[in-house]
Amino acid sequence: MKRIFLFCCIAALILSCSGGGGGGGAALVSIAITPAAPAVARGYIRQFTATGTFSDGAVRDLGASAAWSSSDAGTATISTAGLATGVKTGSVTLTAESGGKAGTATLTVSEPIVLDGRVYAIAVADDGTVYIGGSFHRAGPATGGFVPIDANTGLAGSAFPKVNGSVYALAPDGSGGICRRRIHAHRGAGQEPHSRSRYEYGDE
Repeated sequence: MKRIFLFCCIAALILSCSGGGGGGGAALVSIAITPAAPAVARGYIRQFTATGTFSDGAVRDLGASAAWSSSDAGTATISTAGLATGVKTGSVTLTAESGGKAGTATLTVSEPIVLDGRVYAIAVADDGTVYIGGSFHRAGPATGGFVPIDANTGLAGSAFPKVNGSVYALAPDGSGGICRRRIHAHRGAGQEPHSRSRYEYGDE
């Protein structure tokens, strides 16, 4: 009687272990990455998950069995745990591989949001959303003292040289770019800019 009882317990244990799917010889059919088309600001991180679909219909998180890679580590990196970090603005393809299958996702890295006033309060909601309150009136990416505007859409360009300072003169350079005059030094508060300056080209 004890032997029969022990046999039943072992059989039940085997069935419970094999009932989760993706095991017992089931082959990996495809890999999906979530989120599929996300965005992240430069310097921020984003968690990715690789989910496998198996030949027996089971769907489960691949976890540590997935090997992660980035098509351009200069734009965004990704750790072995699927945690991506935005390095510079641009787009990059993230890939998760396992069992001879691969899944991809496109990550877009943008400039972080900058406010035009002071921040007095910050709160984080249960869903992870960060709420910021203060005396600012506008929030957007940092452009520096130089920005191109599309004459047709009225939107700022997505790729252009960043100027850490003030621009006092602009003119076409005759080669499809813009020549901008940037002052390097100032005499002092309330005085005219120093005469030392140089010209740079917007298409470089």
